Amino acid sequence: MKIRTIIIFLIFFVFSAVSLYPMAFGENDSNVLKEYVSENFGIRFQYPAKFLIGSYKAEVIEPTEAEKASGQEIDSVFFKNNIVLVEPDELGERDINSIPVGEVATISLDLKPESLSQFYKKSLCREEWKENVGKHTVYKLPGAPGPYGENAFYYLVMVDKGILEISAHEGYLRDVDKYVKEGKPLPSTHYDKDIELIIASLEILSEKKSPQ
Repeated sequence: MKIRTIIIFLIFFVFSAVSLYPMAFGENDSNVLKEYVSENFGIRFQYPAKFLIGSYKAEVIEPTEAEKASGQEIDSVFFKNNIVLVEPDELGERDINSIPVGEVATISLDLKPESLSQFYKKSLCREEWKENVGKHTVYKLPGAPGPYGENAFYYLVMVDKGILEISAHEGYLRDVDKYVKEGKPLPSTHYDKDIELIIASLEILSEKKSPQ
């Protein structure tokens, strides 16, 4: 009878442990990884399962008079190709495939074409910012170019036929007005750790399409 009781207890214990495993080490745990493949960028990488993957809401910016006068073809639609990682609590009720730029904390990946590579290398890739992450040469800048760039993590990864730009918010944007009013810093996202995990796992596929 005692042996039977022990066996029943062990079965119950194992069943309970298996049932509780997703709660203790669930899909949103930062130690659990998923894989993403972008045929458009020709890359494969792993990322923490706490993120959802979507895209930004594309923004149309009219070309300047100088750009019009140059006669060159100007792509006025921005953010249409970015791969965007966002946490569910940040996303809220927003459309995962039309995330407003700058409204929620995100990690963003964008492949800059070969035609822009020389500009990026000349203006942004300084030797003092150069690092190796995994097998990749990376430039970790102290901020992103442009307005409010000092509040962003910004990495440039040298890849075949282009540069992979990875940027992210340093602070969570939930309750941003509250923190600004109180004069307090935003809670840190620590997304630089997630970016470096992505870069370390990054693989370049043998064939890729050029970014449109």
